Amino acid sequence: YQSAAMMRGNEFEPIARDEYSRITGNVVNQIGWVEIDETSFIGISPDGLVGDKKAIEIKCPSANTHVKYMLNFNEFLEEYCWQIVHTFLVLVVDSVDCISYRPENKIKPIIIHTATKDTQIRISKKEVYKVSELVTMLKTRLVELLGELKKEIKNQNKQLEF
Repeated sequence: YQSAAMMRGNEFEPIARDEYSRITGNVVNQIGWVEIDETSFIGISPDGLVGDKKAIEIKCPSANTHVKYMLNFNEFLEEYCWQIVHTFLVLVVDSVDCISYRPENKIKPIIIHTATKDTQIRISKKEVYKVSELVTMLKTRLVELLGELKKEIKNQNKQLEF
């Protein structure tokens, strides 16, 4: 299933990537799925890489959402917080250029905001963390989940022996 928003993203993402390159002068490399390591199932498919220290995350939102991002880009960061954090975790980059692209918006068709490890993101009404803190929290939770998964597999194997 593909929603209208997903179809829009598929249509405009390549155009947004080209526009980003034109404006910034950055060469964007497209890659496929990237995992933390070859034994992991944790990975991402980034919208692009600039060198080996910067990733890009492209959104091609509705008119209202793009204007919302124009007025306060923290809205973008909050909405895509865990996707951005996941990018930092998997790719071990220094920054992520977050891009909102809406060519129909004649005032500002592209918005580019750079998130770094020191960027603060609100995850609830009372909680604000640096990206680096969220990466550490995510990494800790993933280690816990992988430990639980290994225990469960071990228990399942014991049950199969009987």
